[in-house]
Amino acid sequence: MERYRIFTTDEFDRDYEKLDESDKQRVRKIIEQLNEQGETIGKPLQVPFFREKRFGEKRLYFLCYKIQYAIL
Repeated sequence: MERYRIFTTDEFDRDYEKLDESDKQRVRKIIEQLNEQGETIGKPLQVPFFREKRFGEKRLYFLCYKIQYAIL
């Protein structure tokens, strides 16, 4: 299976840097899962390519395009 490419925004990068180390570790694990499994991770929201993954009280929102194998 082809791996997904992960792209982040500047806003995500800034917010990520503000997280404590345990939350950063959780986000890294989610990103690795996304890279390998793409659209099977997280809960689909209003449109199929817009998804959400919760960790603790926080949420990670992402777009998943199967045609391009990219997570934005």
